[in-house]
Amino acid sequence: MLKVLCMSLTAWSNRTDIFLTVGDAVASFLSRPDPSTERMGLVSRSNLFRGPQPWPSLRRDYLQLAVKDASRPPAWETLPPRQRWMRALPTSQWIVTIGVCLTLLGVGGYYLSQAIYALQEEEHPWTFSALWQLGFGSATPYTIIFSPVSSNVIHMSLLANTPQIFISVGYFLYNNLLTHMLLVAEYDDYARQRKPLRVSWPQGSQRSSYYLSLPYRYSIPLMVASMLLHWLVSGSLYYVQINYIDPLGKDLVSDQLITCGYGPIAIVFALILGGVMTCTVVGLGMRRFASQMPIAGSCSAAISAACHPTEGEEHALKPIMWGEIPVAAVQPEDEDDVDEIICDHELEDRRDGNGNYSPLRKDTAGQEGVYGHCSFTSGEVITPNPSRLYI
Repeated sequence: MLKVLCMSLTAWSNRTDIFLTVGDAVASFLSRPDPSTERMGLVSRSNLFRGPQPWPSLRRDYLQLAVKDASRPPAWETLPPRQRWMRALPTSQWIVTIGVCLTLLGVGGYYLSQAIYALQEEEHPWTFSALWQLGFGSATPYTIIFSPVSSNVIHMSLLANTPQIFISVGYFLYNNLLTHMLLVAEYDDYARQRKPLRVSWPQGSQRSSYYLSLPYRYSIPLMVASMLLHWLVSGSLYYVQINYIDPLGKDLVSDQLITCGYGPIAIVFALILGGVMTCTVVGLGMRRFASQMPIAGSCSAAISAACHPTEGEEHALKPIMWGEIPVAAVQPEDEDDVDEIICDHELEDRRDGNGNYSPLRKDTAGQEGVYGHCSFTSGEVITPNPSRLYI
């Protein structure tokens, strides 16, 4: 009831200034570019959060880093290499999620070994067909947990459903990995093809959104796998109540047995499904993005940095694409900016006798004083040059 109430309040809300999809964020920043991220076109989420001085002090250091220390060039002056999907999230989240999944599989494997050992003690065969005959969630004399301590309904009900809590925790962590990877994949797709933004409240040529971040080809299999996993776990450990009846048909309440039972075949299938799900998300994480576009993820500052078109209006209402704007190569406003962005390892060595840089700069294309500019735009774009400097 609380879930339905919260969902209803959310659905009835008329706010249109919230970011539910990555398209909402891009549309907002294209309509109102953020001046604090100007001239940071190739900044990524990792640039903003690594190092001793993360965002917002990075804005100042971005332009001054090269002139302060020529041995440490800016990390985003050229296009980064193509990244794998797993880079959409910090390594710590991968370690936690995969660690939880492997722990759950390890615990399940341990209890399966204990179940097989108990069947061997009862001299019951433990081949696949024999385990199948024991059934899913069916109480048998071989699969009942006998405890010397008396139990009640509440205790055994809680014990039988405790694994569901850990499966739900693993599902939320798993869903988080998949959601972030697909969010970045959708964002990266704008560097490959021109298309309208997918937003919550469409205007112009924008598309409506029928999902948040998981397309149906991913969300439906994930929901089915989650339901199957919960069902298999419920058949792996279940509540059992045995009522004794005398020859006259009278219940012997004093001899009632309340305990739990286990299903070895359900544990086997739960381990197989859990292993397949874990291998699937790792396999998706090994895929490479289609372009060399910097990874922004759900970081609004990094998305904002990629939303600085140089001319035109209402970009967000038209089909857009990310790339180099050919007619808008950026000329720095003064010589100080040129000197600040100089990069020793990419440019020709132009130190004077005192070891200082001269103001003149030549980029990798041989054009003096001209920088490229990458952004989302509804105008013309070309594929960025991996060896060129961009701001």
